Formats: sequence, C-alpha cells, structure tokens
Amino acid sequence: MAFLGGYAFGFGEGVLISTLATVGGCMLTYGVAHFLARDFIQHHLTSRMSRVHDFLVEHTFSTALMIRLLPVGSNVLVNSVAGASGIAPLAFFSGSALGYIPQMLIFALIGSGVTVDPELRISIGVVLFVISALLGFYLYRRFRLRESLGEIPG
Repeated sequence: MAFLGGYAFGFGEGVLISTLATVGGCMLTYGVAHFLARDFIQHHLTSRMSRVHDFLVEHTFSTALMIRLLPVGSNVLVNSVAGASGIAPLAFFSGSALGYIPQMLIFALIGSGVTVDPELRISIGVVLFVISALLGFYLYRRFRLRESLGEIPG
C-alpha cells in the first residue's frame, strides 16, 4: 500500500495516506475480533496464554511497537489476537501506528521514484529497514530479559 501511495501521491502524502489506511485496517480487524471472539478467547485462556495476556495488558504500547518493528509476522493475526484479548485499544493503535512508520517510509520512498535518485532511494530504504529490524530485535530481547528476571506478572 505504501509503495502505491508513494507512487500515486509522492513520498510525504504516500506515507501519511498509507499509514492512516494501515492503522484503519488495524482498527477494523481489532474491532471485529473484539466483538466476535473476545468471550470465546477469554473463556479458553490457558495459564500460559494468561501470562502472555497479562504481559500484553501491562505493556500494550511497547509490545505493539515491538511487533510492528519486527520485519516478520501477520498483521491480521496480531490485530485479531489483540482485539480478542481485550487489551487497551488506544495504546495498541498508537504503538502500531508508530511501528508502521518505518515500513511506510521505506515503501513510499521506493514507490515515489521521481523525486529521489533510484540508488539513493533504495539505499535509504535498506538503511531504514535495517534500523527498524535492529530496534525491533532490541525491544524483543529487552522483554525476554525482563521475563527471565521475573518482572512479568504470572
């Protein structure tokens, strides 16, 4: 979406429009899962899933940011699990929006084409991708360390 946004509207508008559209899709998926699956999921939480749920409730913004910065995973699955688990929507949406921005920058930059030299555009895209991946992995390791030190409830 960001690639096409960058191509159709230019870099700045492409980033803005694609980020808003992606966050809108995140909200829609979260809402559907919240209203259709929350009771079922809450009823069937195992003790291990309950610990993960407690962690997500306590660290919603940071966890959403970390997940969005990692260059792997399914946005539909993450949004559905978040909606079904009943975590705070504002913290989840804001962490997701911030985490989406590096991806949107990369692809809108590549899609914009006309305003930036292609080699520079691709180089900047690669650098942004590496920075976002490193930050995501750093946050993941930080959370794993906290878990191993027993700072996570459960």
